[in-house]
Amino acid sequence: MDNKNRFDLTERELVILTAMCLGLSKKEIAQQCRIAEEIVSTILTSILDKIGLSKRAELITFAKTELIGELDRHLRSRLAQELHDNVQSLFAAAMHVDVLRRQAVAQSNPLANALGRLQDLLIEQARKLRELMRPQLDVDASTFLQFLRDLPERFERETGISTRFVSELDEVQMSQQVCWELARIVQEGLINVRRLTGTQDVLLKLTATDSHWQLTIEGDRPVGRDNSTVLRERAALIGGEVWVESSPSGGWRCVVTVPKTNQNRKEEC
Repeated sequence: MDNKNRFDLTERELVILTAMCLGLSKKEIAQQCRIAEEIVSTILTSILDKIGLSKRAELITFAKTELIGELDRHLRSRLAQELHDNVQSLFAAAMHVDVLRRQAVAQSNPLANALGRLQDLLIEQARKLRELMRPQLDVDASTFLQFLRDLPERFERETGISTRFVSELDEVQMSQQVCWELARIVQEGLINVRRLTGTQDVLLKLTATDSHWQLTIEGDRPVGRDNSTVLRERAALIGGEVWVESSPSGGWRCVVTVPKTNQNRKEEC
């Protein structure tokens, strides 16, 4: 059993506890979290009660020894989420600038070239930031199916969202780059499911035809908006395409199709 389950600490309590272990004062924590200092004190009291301690100094010592693993995972998760959000924002801004650029071209507006350069800059920065998120995964054709089998259990444990993987494939013949990008697409797709849909049930599915691999992520709730820009960018790196469907009366479905010819391409590091 992990520490978060053992002490039943909430997301906000983990944020406050992490900040405190990093040396921030109650006033600094309040400013960072944009809440009143009195609320910080109330949250600290709640943490002390749950863990069974009475003093802040004892709590810091206990957290740094007994909860360090959980706090480290929490901090990494928040940083990854912030990186993901920033990448999405940069790509969204690039798409908006592209609309303005096309309008400027149609009107022979001299600003068209400047807008084009701005769009290129936004895309370049988004791609650089995305590389910081590139998974350090030991995934190749021999381990990819097992990766997909193991991921639902971890995701369900972290989020409480029922998740399962189905596939009739016994093995896959993919280049390592295709495995890497599809693994990252699944991870980012699940982040979208968690953030945007309020989903309670998720299905991952991998199928194959003679010419294509098809990876499907399905949720039982619709998304409020199409947030698949990063997924499309990743799929494009391996010659793939992404199709997203969402309806108010149904759920959310993201289908990634990748041609098998990519397994013969020269792999990139």
